[in-house]
Amino acid sequence: MKSKQNKKRGNISRAKKPKMVDLFDNAELSTSPFHKMKTGAYLNKKGEWKNYAIFRKKTHDELFNEEGVFSKKEEQNPSPIQNTEMSEKKQIKTKKRNCLITRNEQTGDFYYKNKPIEFKGKNTIYFWIFECLYEKSDLEGFCSYENIDKYLIEHGKEECEDWRQVMNRIKNGITNLFRYSNLPKKTPNNKDLIQKTRGEGLTLYNP
Repeated sequence: MKSKQNKKRGNISRAKKPKMVDLFDNAELSTSPFHKMKTGAYLNKKGEWKNYAIFRKKTHDELFNEEGVFSKKEEQNPSPIQNTEMSEKKQIKTKKRNCLITRNEQTGDFYYKNKPIEFKGKNTIYFWIFECLYEKSDLEGFCSYENIDKYLIEHGKEECEDWRQVMNRIKNGITNLFRYSNLPKKTPNNKDLIQKTRGEGLTLYNP
């Protein structure tokens, strides 16, 4: 009788011991927070043992919407069009960093050949014209007179009565830009920094 009882006790102990060994003695399993084990438990990041079934349901509800569509990963992985737009923006930023004129995006300060550009006033027509040429011009540096005038109005300047006033205001602004800042009129290769296209607009030559 005793031997049978010992055998039964031995069987019980042998059945329980592997579970305790799997949970605590296996370093690989204990360090993995999302590992499913034979006991149906897992070790979370706080070192607490949790029920795997509850974890699995919670994870499913977080990742899937009511229609059963796996939506969160789709948001994290941008579409090919978004990837193209992001790469183009990176290329433009990289290109501007290597140009004569650059800008610190955090402070808004401008630099010419890595030296600060000093303006006597920033709430001025000549400063807004320069900023418009830098920010709103196309890849070739061109910005139309219409867009420059619109940019001035957006920044609190009065609307002109006619087109002649628009042209005179922009012309005087370019004159004052070189008068009240340390920007040179010519680039190192002896080209005009701001080039005029008659009746159309201005081009910021920023190689």
